[in-house]
Amino acid sequence: YQLGASSYPLLALLQPSGSSSSTAVKLIFKAEGPTLLKLQPNQILPLLNGTYHRFQMVNAEEVARRMEREQEMELRRQQDEEYQQALRADQERERRREQEKLEEEQRLRDEAERARQKSVLESERLERAKALVRPEPASGGARIRFTLPSGKKLDRRFESDETIASLKAFLTLHFAEHNPEIKNIALSTSFPKKTYEEDDKTLTESGLAPQAVLMVQDLDA
Repeated sequence: YQLGASSYPLLALLQPSGSSSSTAVKLIFKAEGPTLLKLQPNQILPLLNGTYHRFQMVNAEEVARRMEREQEMELRRQQDEEYQQALRADQERERRREQEKLEEEQRLRDEAERARQKSVLESERLERAKALVRPEPASGGARIRFTLPSGKKLDRRFESDETIASLKAFLTLHFAEHNPEIKNIALSTSFPKKTYEEDDKTLTESGLAPQAVLMVQDLDA
């Protein structure tokens, strides 16, 4: 600010014209040279006091505005923080939902794969059983009467050189078509008491030709 002094001594009273951060000022009072020397203190003091009070009011308003701006900034900061927290919570929930979805999809794929493998194994088991069972002879051979766990009787003829495995294969195919399905089969006679566990023995070697009554047990029951 240029005072434009033309003589000395000089007394200038300046007041900031804007905010406390501004460098702009305005001239409130100026006296210089002989004019200043003629002034008495009681003439200058009211001017100084009035200017000081006006400055205090301006300064208080500026402080109030600054505090209001700071409060607004703090409020915005809190709102932004709350928004970010809510956003992170939403993102976490979405991540968990996506994770649960992926886990469920994987679980279903695993179940489907287990079911497929089980079906393949079952098909292979039945194919092996079919390969062991010959067509039923019209006569001769060994006539076997099976007493099932349910008490039902089942008769069939087999060639005498078929094996114990053939009998179990026949029963496997029968149970695959009827409920309850029995997979782990044991064969025995009541009298004399005997269990047939050597699957590779023929019916003749096992003493089951020309006829026999066999008890069928479910080993998983």
